[in-house]
Amino acid sequence: MSPLARQDSPNTPTSAEPELDKDQMRAVAQVQRWHDFKAHLGAYLLINAVLIIVWAVTGGGTFWPGISLAAWGRGLSSQHFLNSFSPITTERVRPELRRQRDR
Repeated sequence: MSPLARQDSPNTPTSAEPELDKDQMRAVAQVQRWHDFKAHLGAYLLINAVLIIVWAVTGGGTFWPGISLAAWGRGLSSQHFLNSFSPITTERVRPELRRQRDR
């Protein structure tokens, strides 16, 4: 049977795929999630600081940067919540490892 004709389930490792320990996979995924969160937090702080400076330089008035602060902050807090409480399982990590290997 040719390798192309093989019909493995998505969660079945192939012989070319290294078998990773579940704890190791969870740790790698959690580190990546927190790395992504920190990058988003940095962008949030930088862009909103620029908006506040523009608001202040143009004479103040109604605090329109608050719209960005609130809306983006809500999304950022959701990401933090998911990073903190969403379990990382082998079934969620293995497809990502395959995608990275196939690049």
